[in-house]
Amino acid sequence: TMKLRTRIVTIAAIPVIVLGAVSLGFSSHQMMDSTLQQTYDGMHATAVAVSDLLVASGEGEYQIKDGALYKGDDVNLSEETELVDDLKQRSGYDVTLFYGDTRYLTTITDKNGERQIGKKASQEVIETVLNQGKDYQKRDVDVLGERYIGYYIPLYQDGTSDVVGMIFIGENYLNVRDLVSCSFKELFLGIMFVLVISIIVSYLIARHIVNAIEQGVSYVETIGNGQFGIKVDPDLLARGDSVGNMCRGIQTLDQNLSEIVSGVKEQCIILEETAQNCSQTGEVIARFINQIDKTVQGIANSTTTQAQNATDAGDNVSVMGD
Repeated sequence: TMKLRTRIVTIAAIPVIVLGAVSLGFSSHQMMDSTLQQTYDGMHATAVAVSDLLVASGEGEYQIKDGALYKGDDVNLSEETELVDDLKQRSGYDVTLFYGDTRYLTTITDKNGERQIGKKASQEVIETVLNQGKDYQKRDVDVLGERYIGYYIPLYQDGTSDVVGMIFIGENYLNVRDLVSCSFKELFLGIMFVLVISIIVSYLIARHIVNAIEQGVSYVETIGNGQFGIKVDPDLLARGDSVGNMCRGIQTLDQNLSEIVSGVKEQCIILEETAQNCSQTGEVIARFINQIDKTVQGIANSTTTQAQNATDAGDNVSVMGD
């Protein structure tokens, strides 16, 4: 019984486990791609907003004066740290402003809190953004030895289509991974919950099926012990599955065997009566045979006596003849 229940539960649980594992693997990949795409979209929007803020910050061209990045002659963009810090606080992204391939304004700091200005961009970024004027995105950007998700857009000279720099928007990869991990855990817990519910439901269904089968087996054992006229549970007879068919078959078997046994009993009674009649007839025949035997014996004795008398008569005739 336990083996049958275990098999039924196992058969029901294995597809759920396999489906759950496949769903976890596929969903984790999909969640990561979806989260990255949402991150890139947010970074692009933030980069465009930074570009608009730079354009609105003042008139004039971007230029380097005294080692600092200016917009026109009066706006020192290298000192607009509060602006980029506020953007980081609002968006959660790090912001870096490049003139050419060099950082002049950034929210990225080292362990000592020093802003990482004066650093160069990678050759791949320079080729794509500065030389080709295209956006560049990558999930594996090295920033101070840490992995970042980065998005670059070209920075155009005011009023022209000339690329003079870049705007970088980035987020630590660990933050995105933690977000995906949190979603993955929720999905995992959901699948585990479904698995547990499936196992419980499967166990209840298995117990119901096994109990019905056990009742059917008990009916068969009762019939095997020679007891007929069993009463099958109406609920089992009303079932439309294989168990119901089995129980209806058992009931039919019980009825047929009952009729067969009743017929055999009737024939045995008739046979017993016939045997008794034959026995009585045999006794009568035996008495007749005894009487016939006695009669034949008497006839034989009489015949012997007559023969002796005939012999004596012959002798007497011979004597008389002499």
